[in-house]
Amino acid sequence: MWSVLFELFFKYDLVYGKGLFLASLFFPLLSFFTLFMSHNSSFKVHRYISLFYIWSSFEISFVLLDFFFKTGQQGWLIQGPLWFVIPSIDYVVRWNFVIDTITLIMFCVVLLVSFLVHFYSLGYMQNDPNKKRFMSYLSLFTFFMLFLVCSGNLIQFFIGWEGVGLCSFFINWVLNHAYCCE
Repeated sequence: MWSVLFELFFKYDLVYGKGLFLASLFFPLLSFFTLFMSHNSSFKVHRYISLFYIWSSFEISFVLLDFFFKTGQQGWLIQGPLWFVIPSIDYVVRWNFVIDTITLIMFCVVLLVSFLVHFYSLGYMQNDPNKKRFMSYLSLFTFFMLFLVCSGNLIQFFIGWEGVGLCSFFINWVLNHAYCCE
């Protein structure tokens, strides 16, 4: 059913496909902001929101991968705005996202593993007072991993790499802080 709907969009304009890819990329970031900014509400609602965003991102990536395999697309390049210019060597850096079959396969693998880790963490962090913070950092970790996978230049790759490392530090801090302060 989903693939039929998305194929209708793809037949008329590839912009929808690129928009779906960006939605798949930024859903984990949206999950991070949803969890991180809502400290006073119930955790039951937000854990399902986090799972929903990660699973939706996985579904979109899987449908895009299916589309690439069925149509034989070679790949897309999403070029964003100009980031900065190094005039001495005449080097222009733009925000670029590369979309091809390898990127989409990695998206599906990363998102499926992330969904399983999110799902497992619901039970693992059930009685922990910092579970919202942990789940939000886990969503941010997923975003930076996806950012790393689809980066179009070395500077974006470095940002994704450092973001993954920073989120790993935050996740370990939340876990160690919870156990050392009992």
